[in-house]
Amino acid sequence: MNSSDFRQLAWGKLSGNWGGPIAVALVYIVINSIMTYITKDMLYASLITTIVTAPLQIGLMKYFILFSKSLNPEFDVMFDGFKESFVKSILLAYLTGIFILLWLLLFIIPGIIKIFAYAMAPYLLAENPNISLTEALDRSQEMMKGYKMDLFILWLSFIGWFILCVITFGIALIWVAPYFSLTNAEFYLQISGGNKTPEVVEEQPQAEEDSFDSFLLK
Repeated sequence: MNSSDFRQLAWGKLSGNWGGPIAVALVYIVINSIMTYITKDMLYASLITTIVTAPLQIGLMKYFILFSKSLNPEFDVMFDGFKESFVKSILLAYLTGIFILLWLLLFIIPGIIKIFAYAMAPYLLAENPNISLTEALDRSQEMMKGYKMDLFILWLSFIGWFILCVITFGIALIWVAPYFSLTNAEFYLQISGGNKTPEVVEEQPQAEEDSFDSFLLK
């Protein structure tokens, strides 16, 4: 499937069913904005904000995964990250950020690549709260082999929608946010095996490109 297929699939599922997805996306945006405003003058603002936004993001991803599977998720699913993986979601966000920053400092291009390599880790945690941080990161990298450019193109295909959000002073975000979130969930489900719930996998020896990450996790 290409980016157009993912977008069409997401749009089709949203048609006539915008209510729940819009409500969930709006609450996420509002809470995120409030946290950003409250902590804007604080030291380590992003670290503080992550304590709220990381588990909220996990809940948001879980909601759209379930929505994609036509399981009619309840609104409060978006808060499951606080109940099921509060600490893990925060640590995953910190750990991913640290890894990406270190890769960017050492090698710019590989650092950018790692952004896409780790992109599925939060989705794995959203579906399986029992997965360890190393397993989530390792499995994400394994899943994204051969798909990093596909995800980049998918994100790039939304640039027109994001410009529309700017032009409309954020009003279009009401529809673009759930559309973008569901499209990403569709991408995740496609490369993870569709409706199969990911299982916790045994730790495997790391490939050469992951050796730096493995060293940091020891």
